[in-house]
Amino acid sequence: MIDEGIKTTSRYLTVHNYIDGAYYNIGSGDYKEFGTDSKGKIFFSHMSTNGGFVTAGALIDPPFALRPDDKKGLCVSTVFVQDATCYEEAVTTINNKTVESPSSFQRTLIYNGSVDEKINISYRELSGGNARQAFTNNVEYDMGKSNKINYKGAEIEVLSYDNTSITFKVLKYFRR
Repeated sequence: MIDEGIKTTSRYLTVHNYIDGAYYNIGSGDYKEFGTDSKGKIFFSHMSTNGGFVTAGALIDPPFALRPDDKKGLCVSTVFVQDATCYEEAVTTINNKTVESPSSFQRTLIYNGSVDEKINISYRELSGGNARQAFTNNVEYDMGKSNKINYKGAEIEVLSYDNTSITFKVLKYFRR
């Protein structure tokens, strides 16, 4: 029903194709930006947020960063060498992507269904994506008395409901 948490928008390098390179294999995925050098070159983490990977061949320095280059393609840098090797066949784009912060605190109201004129709502607090056990509980509201729900500062007007769905309007979000 209602989610509240911290989301951040960052630039990501999306690698669209698998690269089977002589020195490095690079899997398709999203790689988060982590900095620029004095010349304005943008560097992205070699660790993907959604399944991509960068693995080094035998006796090759471990990867440190990825950098797209208009002329060279996708370049892999190590702690010793910037642009240690580049792959022209790489298909990449740079996009802004909004993701939930892994360390964020989140509060959620979840609709669990109804029995007669009573609806059941769960409240959960999550920290780092994990439910906090002491902060998870169920609350029942009698819609025969009022069509408004108040919990932890959130105020919701229930427009309609049945056992599997609810239609509502958020009047106020959770207290800060």
